[in-house]
Amino acid sequence: MNLQQTAAESVNYRRGSRPELEQYVAQATAGALGVEERVNTIVRFRAKLSERAPAELEAMVLGGAEEEITARGSDWCTDLARVTCARNRWLRGSNR
Repeated sequence: MNLQQTAAESVNYRRGSRPELEQYVAQATAGALGVEERVNTIVRFRAKLSERAPAELEAMVLGGAEEEITARGSDWCTDLARVTCARNRWLRGSNR
């Protein structure tokens, strides 16, 4: 069974409702073929978010919208998980 077969039939996301997030996803997945490859590109993109995160705890900003987390970077696990789930939801992928 592949990811396409296990993906949710319906996702509570309305295309166009979060254009900035959609732009990030489109850029991250450009050239990717198939659902599995698109999900893998999102995971790799998410891993790079920690490179932009401040090293000092006092300088960190936690939480916010997924668009904000993507723009500033983070290495906080809850931030990274939220970004990954939001992007996968946009792709109609499984986020569980």
